[in-house]
Amino acid sequence: MLDFGTRTLVIGGTLRVPNGGTLSLTAGDIDVRRAISGRHAKPFSGAGADIALAARGSLTVRWRIDASARASAGSIHLLALQDIRLLAPIRAATNGPQPAASGGVITVSGGAVVVEVGAKMLVDGDVPGGSIDLDATAGDLTLSGDFRARGEAGGRIRGSASRSLRASGAFAAAGDGCIGLMAGASLDVTGAEFDVPLALTCP
Repeated sequence: MLDFGTRTLVIGGTLRVPNGGTLSLTAGDIDVRRAISGRHAKPFSGAGADIALAARGSLTVRWRIDASARASAGSIHLLALQDIRLLAPIRAATNGPQPAASGGVITVSGGAVVVEVGAKMLVDGDVPGGSIDLDATAGDLTLSGDFRARGEAGGRIRGSASRSLRASGAFAAAGDGCIGLMAGASLDVTGAEFDVPLALTCP
């Protein structure tokens, strides 16, 4: 774990996390401008990394973060006291030829959260899909990207906003998975696509 206090952390070069490893970074503001790769596809032993970024201010992801794996997908946790803006793919999915991993875990929690068009959040699994949890704790949640938690048994995609939630992206939790969206003020799903019925919340 590295804590940079209130300083701004700019990730300007690729960070590679070992098989089954952990990366935990805390700073004032965090700006991800190059890849964070904890993807591992070794047969029978590929284990995705556990990656955690925590900002005392805002967090922006401009480049991919990947914790996918062949045997055991990892986790990605993004936390900010202020705003989070995601512009690039975030993956904690099964990966590689004949994978055996279930989907991984992605959690995103910020004052306000925006997932832009073109961004993807993927936790597809071999048998069960993984889970995606998005929370805007003090503002709006905007979901314009691509969200997938597919598997032979579907996964979970859950979003909540203390104020308004607007979803216009594509959501997939194939099989018996769950997609749950809830807002303290208004909920707008105009233009969104869901492959299972929309619920208010997921178990």
